[in-house]
Amino acid sequence: MNILAQLLLLNALPWVAMTYSSGDAAASTQSAMNAVPAAAPVEWVIVVEGAASGLHLGQGGLTFCDKRGRRSLDLQTGRDVELDKTECPLTDDRKFVCDDPDLDVSVRAPPGEVNDVVSVGGSFFSLEGRFRDCAANRMILAVVTGAEVVLIDVAKRARMVIGRPGGDRVTIGPRWIAWSNGSTIHARALGAFPD
Repeated sequence: MNILAQLLLLNALPWVAMTYSSGDAAASTQSAMNAVPAAAPVEWVIVVEGAASGLHLGQGGLTFCDKRGRRSLDLQTGRDVELDKTECPLTDDRKFVCDDPDLDVSVRAPPGEVNDVVSVGGSFFSLEGRFRDCAANRMILAVVTGAEVVLIDVAKRARMVIGRPGGDRVTIGPRWIAWSNGSTIHARALGAFPD
């Protein structure tokens, strides 16, 4: 099953911060529940002190910085814990070119337009709003604007909005995507990426 199909299944689940309902929701939710173990968390939404920065997904969970210093969100339990007393960098460099050497990503702002356009893998994808940050994992590109969080499957040339409003920073790994919007951090399970 490709990543966008998996996300469509996950989107049928009730999220911590949002609820979906439609006539086909019961059948979709049942299919999604069969695909995701009942004990597996699918989304964490936490509020931190001050603006979140330095988002990074690793084996230990999601690491980030806020006014308290370096922190970690355990993606199995949802616990936000202090990592160490190391101070965070004063600046959080934005990635104007995404951090995957296999993807040729560029962003342009058409004259007179309020929406940016991302070019990747020979395809163009319209965004709602201005580009703020991006991250890549394999052939999946995560992009955040002020209005939306978007996943782009470069191989399939497909785009899917997974969050509104958007945010400030984004990071992606093989099983999770996380983004910040001010002092709120969203971490959402994606399921396994295809090989």
